[in-house]
Amino acid sequence: MGMTVFQYSLALGMLVTGSINTLASKMMFVTDAYGIRGEQHNFNHPFVATLGMFVGEIMCMFVYLWTVRGSNIRKYASEFDDETRPRPFTRFLFGLTAGLDMVATALMNLGLTMMHASVFQMLRGAVIVFTGLFSWLFLKRTLYQSHLLGIGLVVVGLACVGLSSVLAEEEQDENASNPGLGALIVILAQIATAGQMVIQRKSSFQIQRCAPSSRGLGRPLGLCPSFSHVGFLCTGSRGTTTG
Repeated sequence: MGMTVFQYSLALGMLVTGSINTLASKMMFVTDAYGIRGEQHNFNHPFVATLGMFVGEIMCMFVYLWTVRGSNIRKYASEFDDETRPRPFTRFLFGLTAGLDMVATALMNLGLTMMHASVFQMLRGAVIVFTGLFSWLFLKRTLYQSHLLGIGLVVVGLACVGLSSVLAEEEQDENASNPGLGALIVILAQIATAGQMVIQRKSSFQIQRCAPSSRGLGRPLGLCPSFSHVGFLCTGSRGTTTG
């Protein structure tokens, strides 16, 4: 069965909004401002950006509460049979996925400060490779030839992009201070994201709670370490926050 017009539109919308998010984040990190001492600084604070993103995604909880307003929980539960009935809420796994999400987001923002947005956007495709690998290892999923072909093409593309980032280190500019290290950090972020996806699938979070509630409940769990990062950043040796 082929994709519908709505599904194509949804995929296109995700591509456009994802690109806008990357460009907006990069513009934020290269923005200059004068501090109280009259010195000019870049807004080079990836952990502050991560904190802002988590606070924004907590708003998904309000969407979830709005969608379930006045609903009959017993009627909803009766629609499941024994095989598809939601599993008990596992706080540890829920917190683990939230932590992986926080780590991945922070690492991606950190990597973005060291490289160009175009290279960053390409390297995010590495999540396909690691998700496929983890699904095969831990979920015992079968990877068909079409899957392997797609993963192989992604690997070739990532190798080309990674090589260009390393070669570009000889031509550094203020918007890409360390492309090689930034590429490595972004790859590590994709590993964390793939781990999050596989754990969510393994624990059937997608069945027991809808996506808005998962994001709304998971963000407070990830905010605690985010606040610690912000505290370290604001009291660090660079001191650009109060400059």
